[in-house]
Amino acid sequence: MATSLGKTWTRQQAARSALDLLAMNGVSISTEEIDWFVTQGEDLMVQALVERIPLEMRENFEVLAQQLTMYLLTACRVRMAADSDDANRVAQVMEEEDYGDIKDQIMKEVVIKASLDIEQQYRCQDSWVRSSEQRMARLMRSADLAQAA
Repeated sequence: MATSLGKTWTRQQAARSALDLLAMNGVSISTEEIDWFVTQGEDLMVQALVERIPLEMRENFEVLAQQLTMYLLTACRVRMAADSDDANRVAQVMEEEDYGDIKDQIMKEVVIKASLDIEQQYRCQDSWVRSSEQRMARLMRSADLAQAA
């Protein structure tokens, strides 16, 4: 991967992500098993996973792999555009035709993240205003006392 995540993720993080994708798509695997799998070598992991993949999923695995590859490539293009800090490039990538709902999911996550950031800014502003009002009140009292003396 040529994205910032692809350059920084460890083997275990990448394996965990791949196992999470398999679990989301019908492979019976628990979180504890995923934790164990990521510590194992690829030979053991693949052999154990193949036994768990349902027959229907194995028969259609090529289709699933193509869909996941398409999602991954789209997500990588969006991530690279975002990392470039070029709003026009991000807009161009987001406006390209999409054969899945990955961009909709990305936009949903962006809106949620932005909303949480704005909420944090409002909390910070409210805290600053309260603190400033208290300081101003103390300064005004001190000014009144100084003027009266």
